[in-house]
Amino acid sequence: MTADLFGCSDLDRTWAALARDSREALRLLGYPINPVCLPDETKPCGAGFALHVASHLAYMMAVIDHHIAHLGDEFLPVIEEIRANAAAEIGCDQLHGPGGG
Repeated sequence: MTADLFGCSDLDRTWAALARDSREALRLLGYPINPVCLPDETKPCGAGFALHVASHLAYMMAVIDHHIAHLGDEFLPVIEEIRANAAAEIGCDQLHGPGGG
């Protein structure tokens, strides 16, 4: 990990990019984050880039699960297939959906 002239490491820049990208993804889904408060923005909230990424992804997961829950029973086989594929990709035994344990 190297630091540039401003003290930002490569890892910091990676988390910063992920924070901006995940915030933009939420905006595109119709859930904009306001006010903007990343560490290098006008009014930072005090949380680091990594915590913003984690928060954005948790928010995205909640939004997606909410929409999936309202698709109806006819979509259950498709939903289960998506969850099984996602679990296999991230190495989990099971992804718990809405109401899951």
